[in-house]
Amino acid sequence: DYLEPEMLETLLNALQEHGKHVALCNYTNIMMNGTRAARYPSTDEVRVYDRETMMGLILGIGITPVLWANLMERRLYDGIQFPEGHLFEDVRVTYRLHERAGGAVMVMRPLLVRTQRANSISRIRNMSNRVDGGLSSIERSADAVARWPQYGPAMLVASARTLHLLRQNVLTNSPRKF
Repeated sequence: DYLEPEMLETLLNALQEHGKHVALCNYTNIMMNGTRAARYPSTDEVRVYDRETMMGLILGIGITPVLWANLMERRLYDGIQFPEGHLFEDVRVTYRLHERAGGAVMVMRPLLVRTQRANSISRIRNMSNRVDGGLSSIERSADAVARWPQYGPAMLVASARTLHLLRQNVLTNSPRKF
């Protein structure tokens, strides 16, 4: 994985130009077969989102809840800890950072290149990873739904997706793989 040389400068300029506290960028995935694909449609556009729109995108997984494609002010992390002993910690933390941020700016040009690996935690098909992935979405929903009830259905769909992956994993693998 690597950052494009202009990534940090581009995100910092977007923060300053639009008066936001979080800047995100599009990224390119290099698939296991070697093909490349941008995560979102690649354009020169810079999108500015208010807090409510950003929360809808994050809670409904319209924007992947990762931290490695973000530049955000340090103060947003005050009092927030990553859960120890859990995978998919981004899902458990990102939405709380965006709640504090009051919106975000997103650079739609890919500024980071990410290689999909067969042995990454999101690719390994074992019970522990799938359970932790499902729990991360369910925990996020349980915590956020009281503050963001309008996104309850989107959170339910996001949680259902992770549970569907768990179900597929159980049905397609022998017990020895777990």
